[in-house]
Amino acid sequence: MNSDRKDEIQELYDTTNKISDLGNILFLLNIIISFILIFDFEYKSIIIIISIILTIGYVILTNINEIYFSNLAENERRKSLIKESFGVNTTLRETKNYYNNSEEPSIEKLGLNCYESVFFTKKVVDKMMLGWIIKSTVFIVIYIFLMIQLENLDVLLIIT
Repeated sequence: MNSDRKDEIQELYDTTNKISDLGNILFLLNIIISFILIFDFEYKSIIIIISIILTIGYVILTNINEIYFSNLAENERRKSLIKESFGVNTTLRETKNYYNNSEEPSIEKLGLNCYESVFFTKKVVDKMMLGWIIKSTVFIVIYIFLMIQLENLDVLLIIT
């Protein structure tokens, strides 16, 4: 990798990733609280209110992240693709040597840059898939187990 590589757009992705991580924490806390709600205890109504607040917070946070922050990062990345492919100044954010080809600005460079983006995106998605499959499978198994075991389906509704 080039030591003179520069990518100011990555800061936007870092923000999106941090917000996404916070959303994941809220989601996991809500799952834990949902399991706690299976049991009867004195302050159950307070925990239900906390669960509702966490759910609303999660929905708001993930929507703001997807609608604004993620969109901003993706738009800037597309602008930098055009900037680096054609040498046209389309964004104030700087990227230098983000792509690994040395083609002169042209339609061919755009093609190479697009191919490179797709190649690395596929590699990243391939790495993410195993974790996603494991996490989804665990949640589905737990959910099915709870559907079978729980007598009070109101609790399952809360968990859902």
